[in-house]
Amino acid sequence: MTKNFTIAFVCLVAQMSTAQLTVNGSIAIKTNKILYDKVSDKMFATVPSTNGSNGNSLAVISPKTISVDKTVFAGSEPTVMAISDNSAFIYVGFRGTNSVRKYDVASQTFAAPFSMGTSVSYGPLYAGDIKVMPGSPNTIAVSKKQFNTSASFKGVAIYDEGVMRPTTSFNPENFTYDSADIIAFESPEYILGISTGTSDSKLRRIKVTANGATDINQNVTLTSYPGDFVIFEGKVIFDNGQVFDYKNSTLLGTFSNVKGSFTIDYTNRIITYANNYYSYNAGIKRFNIDTFLPIDDFPISQSEQILSVANCGQGCIAYNTESKIYFLKDNALATSNINLQKTFVITPNPVKDVLSFVTDQNIKIKSAKVFEASGRVVIEKEVLDNKIDVRNLKAGTYFVSAVDNYGRINQAKIIKN
Repeated sequence: MTKNFTIAFVCLVAQMSTAQLTVNGSIAIKTNKILYDKVSDKMFATVPSTNGSNGNSLAVISPKTISVDKTVFAGSEPTVMAISDNSAFIYVGFRGTNSVRKYDVASQTFAAPFSMGTSVSYGPLYAGDIKVMPGSPNTIAVSKKQFNTSASFKGVAIYDEGVMRPTTSFNPENFTYDSADIIAFESPEYILGISTGTSDSKLRRIKVTANGATDINQNVTLTSYPGDFVIFEGKVIFDNGQVFDYKNSTLLGTFSNVKGSFTIDYTNRIITYANNYYSYNAGIKRFNIDTFLPIDDFPISQSEQILSVANCGQGCIAYNTESKIYFLKDNALATSNINLQKTFVITPNPVKDVLSFVTDQNIKIKSAKVFEASGRVVIEKEVLDNKIDVRNLKAGTYFVSAVDNYGRINQAKIIKN
């Protein structure tokens, strides 16, 4: 298939001194969704028909060279996709046809499509969201969708090798908002889902059995109306920044002033939001996933909406708009193999007077900030001999954000006696 892309380098400028990210380049290609596979070190993107001769395809992209390796014809208007946890398969759903196809990453080929079925009352059903069962790369959950009704989501179904188990989470002939349009596997036995079209904003629990999927009416009422979410270390993180202990219905914290697609760097424990919300400035915002503290903020000036964001390797972040995929680089992380969480240990902790950063021999802490839990900075200074005097702080819990001699930002929690 002939490639029909141009590589463009853009001049987006970070307007805040805290930003560590720089623009590394972009690819002029129309896409719906992007994801990254760390095993093959490739990105994948669903490409709509509007991209021209290479439309209706799955694009295979090299983040290192910022180029499209190839495109593989997928079907009419590919949209959502999900990758198995062993990186063997990518499942792609479509807007132009009511089917899903499985892409073999190794052979770079698609299997035959399998149908999402049809509702007698509402017509063809489509894949609204797809997730692959943990440990079972040939089994997926699909949130089915119908585009011609306001109550558009028509239940969650389980497919094995393209064959649907008989039971869906509710009858697709019913007109109800109480479905689950965004889903995630809690375990192979349970799925969590939310209904973005319902006014009661509930997180729903769905039981997975040999017969299919059943809504077991174990719901958690949320305090807002989020959209996309992931399950992370027993918590649910939403696209509006809220983090819930869903088993105890407890809000644990919020990544501030965000609303949009997000991705997690599990190695360095960084969460990155591509912010689209009208009340906030558009841009890429990164946070320490454990402390909720901001790392940096990269403002973006282009007018197109950010559709999705993905990590694309060590120190690499990509996001796509309707017409381009942009690549950002964190130079400190990109050149380092040291885990961000292991660059220092604070001692003593709890601390009364002076805290010390214990580091490897070749690492020195250059500057540090101490935050209250609210995010207010109470100490900001250069660091000498890897020590900070904190004796004037009131007793309580604080967070320390420190920059080392490699330019990396490291964070930890301290208790002040």
